[in-house]
Amino acid sequence: MIDLGKYKERIVGTIDDSISSACQQRIIREISNAKELMQVKSYSSEIKYGTFLNQTFGTVQYDYKVNSNESKFQTPDWSLIKNGDLKAIFEVKRINPSDEETKAGLIMGKFIEELRKLKVSLHVSIHIRYFNKSRAKFIDNYWNMENFSVMLEDVSSWLKTKPVVGTKREVGGCFDIEISKVTETTHITTTSSLGGMTPNKHKVLGENYDVIKKTEKYKPIVHREKCLFFICLDLDFSGWVDVEDLSCEMLYSTAAFSDGSNFNFIPPKFWDNVVYELSGIFVISRNKHYVFVNPDQRNLLYKKEQKEFREKLMPFLYQKR
Repeated sequence: MIDLGKYKERIVGTIDDSISSACQQRIIREISNAKELMQVKSYSSEIKYGTFLNQTFGTVQYDYKVNSNESKFQTPDWSLIKNGDLKAIFEVKRINPSDEETKAGLIMGKFIEELRKLKVSLHVSIHIRYFNKSRAKFIDNYWNMENFSVMLEDVSSWLKTKPVVGTKREVGGCFDIEISKVTETTHITTTSSLGGMTPNKHKVLGENYDVIKKTEKYKPIVHREKCLFFICLDLDFSGWVDVEDLSCEMLYSTAAFSDGSNFNFIPPKFWDNVVYELSGIFVISRNKHYVFVNPDQRNLLYKKEQKEFREKLMPFLYQKR
């Protein structure tokens, strides 16, 4: 169980000095008032992007009030202001694991924790084969202490026989345990690899996702202020989505972006559902930053006056691997 108070302290400690003191104080106040772990994690994502945006584009403002209409304000997570003018809006979204994924992670974490208590000098590799039905089966079978105890006792008894290096054992059709080597430690050590759980791209690319809804919300501001608008995704690894999973849906020939020419190409279908006011999507995945730009050249990003901004984006354009 995570100590929420200590976790808050750790997240506050990640706030970079590049973020202004006024913005820092607002973020710290929000974190202090948070009641749930996922809330704090969301603020962690905002801090990551605040640091990145400050270092890349210059000073950005946190929760800057932008007039949406005569009686309503919007407060985007980060805003780039130059000479008093709003130049770009950045809305941050963390992709959190579903309840099912969280349960699976908790089960496996507890399983590994118990294995490491065994007084056997072996190193084991655990390969989790989460394929659709097996993931659900794993949760159904072991999301109660009785079944979990049976599984743990079965594996523990096998490990106590000191099986030879290279020996494998299948557990519940959901993961394999292989003996990697004999060690000099007095207990089991482990490594684990997460096998092919189908990435849940829908939570990022689905038609009802925030990418579309948030763009619609900010569209009037984009037109009135003539500013850029970006969605900033932070991919939590436990959410089972990685940047490679998104690339085939969002990537297009970057040649059209780099020199401003309008090449003939067919953009990925993802962009068919996105209004042209969305300038692009930033992604943090495994502590690296990427950007996918909207191929619709009606976006303000392609205007001549945005040349300097485009140049700053260039190092982060996702390149197909």
